Amino acid sequence: NVTRRCIPEIGDVAEAIHDVGGSAIQTAEGNTVTATILADALSFLGQFYKGKEMAEGIFEDLKATWHLILAFCVLAMVVSLVWIFLLRYISTVLIWFSLVAFVGLCGFGCYYTMDKYLELRGQTHNNTQMTTLSFTEIQFSKELSSYAELATTWLVLFVIILTILVVCLLLLLVLRKRITIAVALIGQASKAVGDMMTTLVLPVVPYILQVITLS
Repeated sequence: NVTRRCIPEIGDVAEAIHDVGGSAIQTAEGNTVTATILADALSFLGQFYKGKEMAEGIFEDLKATWHLILAFCVLAMVVSLVWIFLLRYISTVLIWFSLVAFVGLCGFGCYYTMDKYLELRGQTHNNTQMTTLSFTEIQFSKELSSYAELATTWLVLFVIILTILVVCLLLLLVLRKRITIAVALIGQASKAVGDMMTTLVLPVVPYILQVITLS
């Protein structure tokens, strides 16, 4: 029983697969089905059911949490409006705070991912066996927690976050004068948007029309 489907008994890899009557099973093209062909078909079947289960899980999650998603979208809109309003008065402080906070979060991300990587790599042999099993079972798993058990996952995340951090620091050092000019332009742009608040509604109108059309 593989992915809840019964399959014939498999002998040698090169041998043909026989049905109950002893006849060799053939494909629609007339080719004899061997263990290799059956294994490839089972691999595609497993990927298909994995994608199907993941899509069903996403749909069920959206169905159960659509009101929370809508509430957070409204909250994000309110926060954005408050942010635009504050940019009219303290644009320099907010933008530099955002840049420094982003660099700080990247630094913390580097520390956390490397700490998790060293923790997983330094565990006992029993945990090594568990990690090996995770690599095998991950093909038929839809749980993201299985990735968190792999030391390689945290190492890859560390490299990605560290690369982003280094690039951001270099850009801040090289383009600090241009960033100062950009901060001033953003402050003036926020004042212009604050004087024409109706421009913030325009992106919502096409979305509402699309929803009405599709529904």
